[in-house]
Amino acid sequence: MLERTAGCLEPASLWRLLPASKKSLSRRRTLHPAFWNHATGALELSPLWAALVTSSDTQLEEIAPERRGSGSSRDKFLGILYPPGTTNFLRHYPGWVSDRQDCRRRARLAKLGQRSYSSSANDASTTVVVEPPEDGTEVRGIQGDIVGDGLLRNKLGLDEPYDCDEAWRKYLSLDETSQKLARNIMMEYFSLSRKKREAERIIDLFNGLDLENRDARAYHYAIRAHLKLQNQEGACQLYETVLSSLRLPVGSDELLAYLMKSASWETARDIWSSARQLLKQYPNRRFKIYAVLKQQPNYGDLLCQLAEHANNTMKDAAQDANEDPLGVLNFAKDLVERALMGGHSLSPTTLDTLLGYLHQWDALSPKALQRAVTKLFELDALPLAVQWYRKLNGEKDFSFTRTTLHTLLKFFCVNQHTRGMQQVLDDFFRYHGKPSLPAYKMCMTEFACQGDVETVHGLFDQLIDHHTSHEHPLNDPDYIAPILHVHSKRGEIAKVIKTFNEITEKHNLQPSILCWNILIGAYGRVHDVDTAFATFESVLSSSDLEPNDHTFATVMGIAVSRGDLERVAELHKLAADLNVKNNYAMVDCVVQAHIQNNDLSTAENVCEKAATLDLDGSPTRMWNYLIVAYALRRDLENANRIRRRMSELQIKDDQYTYGAIMQALSMVGQPDQAYRILKHSIPDAGFKVTNFHYAVLMGGYLAVGNVAKVFRLYDDCVGRNIPQSASTNLLLMKATVRPNSHLLEHNPEGGMFQRAIDMFLNMGTQTPQISEGPEKGTSSLPLDIAYPAALHSYLMYVAAQQGELQTARDLYERYKLVVPEDRRNDPPLQIISALMATKWQERDLGGVQECWELALARAQQAAVQPRHLPRSLSQSDNLASEDSGRIPYHRQLDLAKCVSWYLQSLGLQGNVDQMAVTIDDLLKIGFVLDNHNWNIYVKVLCSKSKAKLAFQVCEDRLMPGFTGWSHIRRQLPVRNRLPIEIRRLRKDPRYCRPAPSTILVLADVYLMIQDAAIESPASQYLLEEIRRSCPKTVSAMETMPRTNDPMEREILGEQ
Repeated sequence: MLERTAGCLEPASLWRLLPASKKSLSRRRTLHPAFWNHATGALELSPLWAALVTSSDTQLEEIAPERRGSGSSRDKFLGILYPPGTTNFLRHYPGWVSDRQDCRRRARLAKLGQRSYSSSANDASTTVVVEPPEDGTEVRGIQGDIVGDGLLRNKLGLDEPYDCDEAWRKYLSLDETSQKLARNIMMEYFSLSRKKREAERIIDLFNGLDLENRDARAYHYAIRAHLKLQNQEGACQLYETVLSSLRLPVGSDELLAYLMKSASWETARDIWSSARQLLKQYPNRRFKIYAVLKQQPNYGDLLCQLAEHANNTMKDAAQDANEDPLGVLNFAKDLVERALMGGHSLSPTTLDTLLGYLHQWDALSPKALQRAVTKLFELDALPLAVQWYRKLNGEKDFSFTRTTLHTLLKFFCVNQHTRGMQQVLDDFFRYHGKPSLPAYKMCMTEFACQGDVETVHGLFDQLIDHHTSHEHPLNDPDYIAPILHVHSKRGEIAKVIKTFNEITEKHNLQPSILCWNILIGAYGRVHDVDTAFATFESVLSSSDLEPNDHTFATVMGIAVSRGDLERVAELHKLAADLNVKNNYAMVDCVVQAHIQNNDLSTAENVCEKAATLDLDGSPTRMWNYLIVAYALRRDLENANRIRRRMSELQIKDDQYTYGAIMQALSMVGQPDQAYRILKHSIPDAGFKVTNFHYAVLMGGYLAVGNVAKVFRLYDDCVGRNIPQSASTNLLLMKATVRPNSHLLEHNPEGGMFQRAIDMFLNMGTQTPQISEGPEKGTSSLPLDIAYPAALHSYLMYVAAQQGELQTARDLYERYKLVVPEDRRNDPPLQIISALMATKWQERDLGGVQECWELALARAQQAAVQPRHLPRSLSQSDNLASEDSGRIPYHRQLDLAKCVSWYLQSLGLQGNVDQMAVTIDDLLKIGFVLDNHNWNIYVKVLCSKSKAKLAFQVCEDRLMPGFTGWSHIRRQLPVRNRLPIEIRRLRKDPRYCRPAPSTILVLADVYLMIQDAAIESPASQYLLEEIRRSCPKTVSAMETMPRTNDPMEREILGEQ
């Protein structure tokens, strides 16, 4: 065998190995049949011969075939036997490389041009493995009875499927009669191959068939083979033959796809037209003439090209009377409409283009638009559908189906597009007489989320009129749920209870679990925790109700509002014990509870673990909580880290993610950067700017003293028709009454405060837009009194500071008139604090004492854990007793403002002992004094000659946070700027350090003791005791630089 290859080493010897013609395989049929039974029949010509024919004079050489079987070391390709350049040529030949369809290397594949050499002369046939079809259909003729009992196994002795070369060799070894019987089966066998060689064999087999054996399947294989060989003319001729003889559009699917890809539009139209006519004659027959075309990866592009060709044909027909454009136009209409009506994967741009063509041809049907809108909704590209909706809405002859309107209504509801919702409802009346029940429910639910009580009640009345009667009353309580929700959203608990009772009394229905969930949430919004838990226990004990994940998420949220981490964990465990499916809303509560207890690391671990779970809902909110938590601590680095982690976990942003980032920037004094996010980042991300984003930004500019920017932002918000919220109104009021504000600049004569009062008295009578997100400045208040309490408490406080005491008293009386009657004698802590400031300015010490007692009781009531808990909680009794005196972390500073007024009041009365008792009691209960409280306490002690206690309190409570005097740090030969961590802590009210005025007061007392020590041994002893027990305080006084500022001159005099 090796000796035969010696000629290959001669120059240009490769061409001597090539056959004389490309049709050498087809010419075998002209030979005598006995030739194929010759002993040399086991030798087959190389596949490369049929591909590299260039000369008719080339001598046919025999090439040793490759042994079929396992690829052993004897079947190696000996590249050294070929002349230079031949190996490189063979590697670039398409048949040489591995099949790119499935990226598998075929070790046993006889590649075109590859020669395997072996010393064995046994069976040496070329093997080609034929892959199954790409569409995954079953391979008929190879798997099943045909192979098991037919010729392929019994007659030809094939042991392995998809061995085309072996099958062909053994087929040729059969006698004429057996070959005649095997031709149809062999055509089906070879049709599974993608090789052109098998296509030629199929044509040879088809030509050898008698007319009576040429069935539909044979014609189909032959047409496909011709197209594989790019013989369009031969395929069309066969199609015409089968169309006339069998009256079947056999091969039309292959032809249509081939002609469309080759841009043979006219021929493709003829194939389509003939198949359609035949199908009309035989309506009971079904042929998928579009099946192959739909499988093309560029299916949408082909349709767009066809539509453009139809338009060009229409233009040419206007100039050439012989043109008949209707055929091509109808052809394009049919294919484009089928593409929209079918379930094919098309891009949003392609769908938009195809809709444009149909609309241009006046062929866009409501059903086609419905399918297109549904697909755009699935592709998250409904804005395109909205554009078409608005474009077609003005056309008289076009109508929208219910499904189309439902899909558009869902989009408008999700995006809170009120005008779009109203337009869809109008179209329901116009085209279908009335909106459907689902349409009413979607609209009522969305308007309830916005707090639009009038619209919700109006829609419910329409629903009752249009869809119910005496014989067919309302049968689903969930249609009443939006009414419950809208009153709950507005904090109108009395109306929620009334509507809930009407479900049974008026509509004769039993409240669903959804209605119970809303009722529990309504109690939580007004901080009626005991009743909320009692209602939850009723749900647990009912045999007709089954609490779901929303039930537990609602109750857990109420526990979070109290800072009750243990209760949140118990409820989460109870949900798991009751086999209630966990969701992201429940995990949100766990994360928020850890954040409120200042345990951010655990909260972050919970978020990381939740990211690995498959839960219902969105995980974005819990990560937003983390960003806001770090933002409130002015930790921009960790806030950015959490944002990057969200990207790594592929957690999608929402509009509140950008709000959290804006808040982080505002907290560190960078509102201009936050403004860029509002102007560019949020719209670019496809989100809607809301009043929450404006409130965050207005608060940021107010914090840095840029009041003019606050007014411009408010005007911009109004100009963009964004409804105002309680937060934006409150921040506008704070900017207005602030010293050196916009109003003062335009009223230098005075009267600024009274004008602000008049302006915001009118504002307080109007309930602002209910915000879907959190409200700045009102989130800790019961919802039914949140807005008036925040508004009046701030105005009362400012009035007291300005000396407008009568105005402050009038504001308190007005507050009691605008809140619900049951709330008038139960003011929140913010109102009590403002009233206490007023009493202090009046020097009404008895009033201060009354306010303090009321504030202490209210703070303890708000902080204590709920007593009424579900009996289902296994540890409820123990937890209630253990936690009854614990103050949650986020409630520990609730009394900070009131403490300052009360300490000063006690100091004025000279009741120093009561001051110490009050401080000790507060600390034992669990409340925390802020930095201002401790400085006030030290100053009051100094004023009442409690020097030792004052120095000791300063040393223990304030000096640990003292970082030295900035004047001294500037003189040191090192970088004098404090680390970012310390500068960040200084913004925390819990971080205590002595104020310069406190050190000055202590210094004044210290100097007096030092002067008295000259004559008084007691003073000398006290001085030494202070130096010994309070070294940090003494050092701070001794190193304090003199600045000679007014405060220093006032305390120390002109020393």
